[in-house]
Amino acid sequence: MFQDDLDNLDAIEPTSWMVQQASTLFDDASYLHGDQYARHESMSGTISRLLGGERFESLADGRITADEWAKIPTKNGKHAYFLAVGWKNELGVGLVAREDYDDIRRASNCPTILFSLASPFFRVQCAAFVDVVIAQPLTDWLSLEIGMPGVEDRIVRVARIFHALSKAVRALKAEYAALVPSLCSNLARLFPSLGLSEEDVKRAGPLVFTTRLDHPNDVPS
Repeated sequence: MFQDDLDNLDAIEPTSWMVQQASTLFDDASYLHGDQYARHESMSGTISRLLGGERFESLADGRITADEWAKIPTKNGKHAYFLAVGWKNELGVGLVAREDYDDIRRASNCPTILFSLASPFFRVQCAAFVDVVIAQPLTDWLSLEIGMPGVEDRIVRVARIFHALSKAVRALKAEYAALVPSLCSNLARLFPSLGLSEEDVKRAGPLVFTTRLDHPNDVPS
């Protein structure tokens, strides 16, 4: 859905309110804040309004962290994380691949929208949190700088992107709210579990490196 809207972005007519909020986001991103907390407080409310009033939770409760999440409870008592806002200084997905996210990967394998802010730039990505993070960029890094040429056109473009993004967020919430719990709570028992008996281990002995196996077509380095 979001990708379809991006492919036809010029056809989206954002409301004057959306354009005004996008302009405020440009102001917030271009201002030199005293610290990370001030930057977060200034931009977070605008982003929330642009995304339809979504409420975010920090990964660590009670303090400002580099990222926030919006989640929805599912019928099996767990949560699906459908939107992530990353407040970061580096460009990439390394932040969401850390051990801190193990609990999130265990809670939800559902697709998630990643919204990365590396002020004054932002990028929208889609990710699936499984054993590893699989992410795909949906937009380039877009500038929120005021003092650059074509700022009026860029503000309208960002308003259109947020219009499409808020629609995608609503669709994900509706999809995850309707998820039906699995009929089988223990899927591991359906898959083979290979192992060796103690006698087999003794018979096999320890593994010892003997030589390198070279393929005839290998090119020496």
